[in-house]
Parts: sequence; structure tokens; C-alpha cells
Amino acid sequence: VDAKTAPCIWWDNTSSTATKSSATKLSRFQGKNRIARRLIGGEAHPETPERSCTDLSAQDLCHKAASFVRKGDAKRARKLLETAVSEDPTCVQAWCNLGLLLQSWYKDMAGATSHYEQALALNPRHADTLCNYGFLHLSTGAQSASRAEDLFRRCLEVDTTHTDALCNYGLLKYQVARDPAKAEDLFRKALA
Repeated sequence: VDAKTAPCIWWDNTSSTATKSSATKLSRFQGKNRIARRLIGGEAHPETPERSCTDLSAQDLCHKAASFVRKGDAKRARKLLETAVSEDPTCVQAWCNLGLLLQSWYKDMAGATSHYEQALALNPRHADTLCNYGFLHLSTGAQSASRAEDLFRRCLEVDTTHTDALCNYGLLKYQVARDPAKAEDLFRKALA
């Protein structure tokens, strides 16, 4: 594990509230390369088939946006994803990816929240959106931990092997709930 993606302690040891530097450390855990991989990069996660993109060009735009994120060009990626959602407002993955881009590159939590809500309105079982939205709540501090936990659980109901959800849920259990045994169980499932 390299330093950019290694999990780190982002809640202080004296309480269950996030420190100001904790959000920075948490976003470093996600890492820009990891975000690029998650923007339509790799694994397919189950979702309701009738809610997938109806316009193939919107899917193509999502793929092109991911390549721009890998190159570090978030501005172009954002334009492509905005075009994708305007051309096909039913493309759940485009809404999800745009939310993730706003969250991770632009630190626009309100914008990300709006896009995740739109994606979940189209498909309440979209695993990546549930995971990303859960992570957004997790990164805002302990006051949002119960909402994050609910989203991670829902994600894992859809896809029991969703690695990011297992890891983030493990972090929540370890740092917020102070349940190292449950955290270890979740991390072991992610590793498997």
C-alpha cells in the first residue's frame, strides 16, 4: 500500500468529532487516481437494468470523462459529464460520476449531494452512488455517521463485494463506532 492510498486516522483520538485536518487526510485516502478508477473505470456493480443509461453517447461521455480525470484534467471531465446528464437525464452513472467529481476535485459537497440525490431518485439501488454518497457523509464528520452507515449498508445489500463500501464502512466502524472487531471483519471481506 502506498502512502497516497493508505488508510489513516482521520478522527482525533479524544473524541468522535472530525478535526479540520481530518477531512484533508480522508480525501487523501480516496486519492485522485482512485477517484479516476471509480469514474466508470473498472468493476461493474449490480443495478436495476431498466435504469441504466438509455443513450449510448452518454456512456461514451462518461468513459471519456474518466480518461480526462486520469490525466488530471477535471475541468474537461466536468464539461463532458455535464453534457452527458443534459443529453441523457436518465443516465444514473453520469449523475453519480459528476457528484464524485464535484466531491473529490472541487470540494463542492452541496453540488455532489444534489447529483447523488438525482442518481438515487433514478435508481435507489445504484451501488456506486450509495457508496460515494456514504463517503461524502463519512467525510463530513461524526454527526453524519449514521447516514453514512445507512448508505453503506444499502450499497452492500445490492453488492456484497463492493470493495470501496466495505473499506469505508470498516473505517466508520473503526474510527466512529470504535468497533475494531467489526471493522476488521469488513476489511477482511474487502481483501477477499
